[in-house]
Amino acid sequence: MLKDFFIHSWHLGEWLAKDTETSVQGPEIKALLESEPDIEICNAMANMAKHYSRGPKAMSARVSSLVTKPHGKAAIEISTAGGKHERDALELATSCMAIWQKFLESHGLKT
Repeated sequence: MLKDFFIHSWHLGEWLAKDTETSVQGPEIKALLESEPDIEICNAMANMAKHYSRGPKAMSARVSSLVTKPHGKAAIEISTAGGKHERDALELATSCMAIWQKFLESHGLKT
């Protein structure tokens, strides 16, 4: 599923923080997760998948549209206290991949 990519992108931080074989420390992960708005969207999607709803002030995110023919396209709907907007899912996924790649490489981990 499309949302699984974003959920795993969020949980990658938790997995790394618990992996004693890496140089990654919990505070570094926390700083990354709190400083990257695109990763925060992954958090919102993970929480929506787990809890099905969020408080009125919390960000929520979900797959809002999926078209497979003739060319695949998907959108992510992001809701905040300030309103709703959509992001192209491929653009968001590409951004998340780049964020994690930069972080992993900065810790000497292969991508």
